[in-house]
Amino acid sequence: MADVLSREERGELLFSYAAGTLDDAARRGVEALLDADPGLRNELAWYEAVCDGVIESLPEPRALPSADDIVDRIGPKRAQAAAPFWRAWLAPAAGALIVVQAVAIGWLASERRETQLYRSAASSRGEAKAVVFVVAFQPETPEAKVRALLVKAGATIVDGPKQMGDYHVAVPANRAQYAQQLFQDSGITEYVRRQE
Repeated sequence: MADVLSREERGELLFSYAAGTLDDAARRGVEALLDADPGLRNELAWYEAVCDGVIESLPEPRALPSADDIVDRIGPKRAQAAAPFWRAWLAPAAGALIVVQAVAIGWLASERRETQLYRSAASSRGEAKAVVFVVAFQPETPEAKVRALLVKAGATIVDGPKQMGDYHVAVPANRAQYAQQLFQDSGITEYVRRQE
């Protein structure tokens, strides 16, 4: 077997024997080599000295911590610093503030809705109804002139233009006669009639 192994393989085998890492079959093979070649005993003595030196130079292994020590390291700290006294009141105060805001927003929303309902009811009862005119403007009339006439009359387009170019225009009842005269005298309308 000594003839079959190269010098490097023999060195690795002797080092493993000196370190005690060989299995029983390999250990018996090395012992047979040592019996066959007494010169290998000097080489083995050198490897044993190297192994002993390496083992001695290694630091002493520490004992593994116990399970309780590990749990204490990763668990929450038991002795926490006491929180300032005002922090205990912070969460309830924030909750109360949120409730107050919700009540205020709800009250404002309902108040606004009631105000809008009041305005719409008052405007339908308190003011006179609007008078609606059917007005046909001349096709070549610029839009700016139509707008200026509507503003001057206090009128609002409520429908139109229809297929024939008719507009339905609402005017407050107290301005109806003035608006009708204004539309007829403007020179940009084809006809004006009051819708019944």
